Amino acid sequence: EQQIRPVPKADSLSVEVESRPAINSAGNIVSIQYVKLSVHTPLTNAAGVATSLGWQTSFDYQVIEGARSDPFFQPKLCYVKANPLRGAISIVDAQEFSGQKRLQNYEVAELRNGSAFGVLLYFTVVQKSIDNEAIKYWTEVKASNERSGNIYDVFPGRIRTNIINETNPEEIVNGYFHVSEADTVRLLVSPGEVGFPRSLCALWQEPEIIDPDSSDPCQDCLNVAGSSLIRPSYWDY
Repeated sequence: EQQIRPVPKADSLSVEVESRPAINSAGNIVSIQYVKLSVHTPLTNAAGVATSLGWQTSFDYQVIEGARSDPFFQPKLCYVKANPLRGAISIVDAQEFSGQKRLQNYEVAELRNGSAFGVLLYFTVVQKSIDNEAIKYWTEVKASNERSGNIYDVFPGRIRTNIINETNPEEIVNGYFHVSEADTVRLLVSPGEVGFPRSLCALWQEPEIIDPDSSDPCQDCLNVAGSSLIRPSYWDY
């Protein structure tokens, strides 16, 4: 049995571009750009209670097919639903921000800058209220994922859980069950906000023969995994 905690309503999201050095396959140092997504939100809910928070981030973006010499050809516009962003566990323990009533520019996710930002992209962030036991669980998961290989690292088997197999209580279970209120906030990102990256079909050239069965996404944007011609209800542009 758990109590559902009212969640603070997030004010807004914002993005900024960060460049980092990396070594490519040829062994050269190159600069890679990432789009960092940050949330701006109160830390206290409507009841005035300091609330620990967790975020789940996903995104979807537009793809426009390549132009053709046929004056009657109308390129399709596809909406691509991407999987939730992975690699980061975004949580905030309210106790670590004692005395603060707000979070400003708190990074919750990042995405490598590239063709997904070439037309328009929507970030969707689900902000959840989480209790102290859930904070402990996610902190242990995060520590396990960030193991550095020393003797003080958290072993995966030591992560607590509140899920039990009633027919086999000794079975090791990964996961944690919790209930929460949720607040959804979205941000529409245009190419100009992240440095005008090239769209997927920016350099596409029309072949001499158009093959209707081609898997080229610039000939048929429905070939992009997760794409659809149906515009999501929240796309207001």
